[in-house]
Amino acid sequence: MWFHLRWGTGPAEPMCLVMTRQDVRPLVGEAVSVSDDRGGPIPSPEPGYWACSVHGESASIRVEATPDADERLSNYKDPETPVLQTLTTRRGATSQPIPGTAGAVVVSWTQDGSAHAGWFEAGSAVVVSMDISDDAAATARLGDLAHLLKRRAPQLLDATGFTPPSPQPNRGTTDAPTPAVSPTVTATMTSPPSRRPPVVRRRSSSNAPAPGEQTTNDQAADSPG
Repeated sequence: MWFHLRWGTGPAEPMCLVMTRQDVRPLVGEAVSVSDDRGGPIPSPEPGYWACSVHGESASIRVEATPDADERLSNYKDPETPVLQTLTTRRGATSQPIPGTAGAVVVSWTQDGSAHAGWFEAGSAVVVSMDISDDAAATARLGDLAHLLKRRAPQLLDATGFTPPSPQPNRGTTDAPTPAVSPTVTATMTSPPSRRPPVVRRRSSSNAPAPGEQTTNDQAADSPG
């Protein structure tokens, strides 16, 4: 009976825009309340950054979402170093590429006794954290945090409007259209008539006149003048 009363008076689903009681139960037990960073009602997503916390019977988790991880998640990165590069080189951190996405990666790490897991995709990010104050206990929670991110981070980015734009095709490799070639007018020149003297064909021996036969020129010479 007590369980049903707590269930009926718990926070409405979805919590933090996309989460269910089943999602958070492995981390916080039964959810008791949901709030923003200041303990007030959950704010509507605003440009740049959004945060939400789920408080349970045994622990709490904090969720952050942003379209600009390097600018808004500076508490997780080294100065002058991108946040993803900082986290993937942190001692003990693990990273896992997510198949079927535009380069998304889930990174899990511990920091100051707290457990963290982040979904990073083209500048946007969702980070889920637990304050535990014990490195060994924090490390034991990393798998559950990463599982929650893989399940809900894409939906949360959609709900907050922080989903990165789809990658555009590389315009540098697009074949340029073949330029039109102007038709070339070819002038036809008529060769001038040949001025060479006519060729005089000589009779061959086979065409020589028979003895006593006069040629045309001989006949002309014998005719009276």
